[in-house]
Amino acid sequence: VFADWEATESDLYARSIRASVLASLGAAEEARFLFEREAKSAQRPWRQLALASAAALAGDAEGELKAAQDMHQTGRPPPFSNWALAQAQIGAGDPTNAYETLLESRPELADPARLTPIGPELGDPGYNELVTAAHALGLIGRRDEARALWNAALAPVEPEPTWTAHLQLALIHGHLGDKAAAVRDFNAAYDLGFRFLWSYDCDGCAHSGFFSGSGLFAEHMKIPEFARLVEKIEAENRATLDAFNRKYRVLDRVRALMAADKAAGAERQ
Repeated sequence: VFADWEATESDLYARSIRASVLASLGAAEEARFLFEREAKSAQRPWRQLALASAAALAGDAEGELKAAQDMHQTGRPPPFSNWALAQAQIGAGDPTNAYETLLESRPELADPARLTPIGPELGDPGYNELVTAAHALGLIGRRDEARALWNAALAPVEPEPTWTAHLQLALIHGHLGDKAAAVRDFNAAYDLGFRFLWSYDCDGCAHSGFFSGSGLFAEHMKIPEFARLVEKIEAENRATLDAFNRKYRVLDRVRALMAADKAAGAERQ
């Protein structure tokens, strides 16, 4: 998507991947511009997804919530719209409604004994709803119910040699209070290639699970070893971004688009 910029410019998925990768590499301003630009041309509900991602990068909880609400209310919302809305509600300080939102599509979350096995893949709507529901319950203070859901989330995860499996294990162990296991699995995810701090469970979006006080990894970031590895990943990502820019003029291209957009706006005024 960087080497064949022109060839992929008409591909909605490629454009969203480009923006989310730039976000994870630390180019937040440029990624936000691409998401906002995407929103001007995309159709619903992908327009709302782009706006929610742009708002997340800006730390605009209310903007993310509005975009997620609009996406959720479209005639044909994507399968992850409940999760996106619940995540935005948590970011806006409303974990109670976030939990209720998730029960709309997954009423069995209220009774972990009724839960059917859910694949542990990151990006799977059912699995993301499960861990987000557990997170919301913890924020509400319903810790026993939260723990039951975290244990339900842990059950199907095998320590496979993939960064997705180890990242999920790190997330769950941290919420279950096992800091040593959380750090161990986060290091394993890193060793297997995890570098996607802004887009770790969706391919074409950005969100702040590592950087928000109410994010999925907020408690993990209080663990010094965990936070140091996030800092190391950020530094490596900046170096990768510099290399991409030298090779493909990534930032130069986006900044030229930003300048042209700004000039066009000034001319209209």
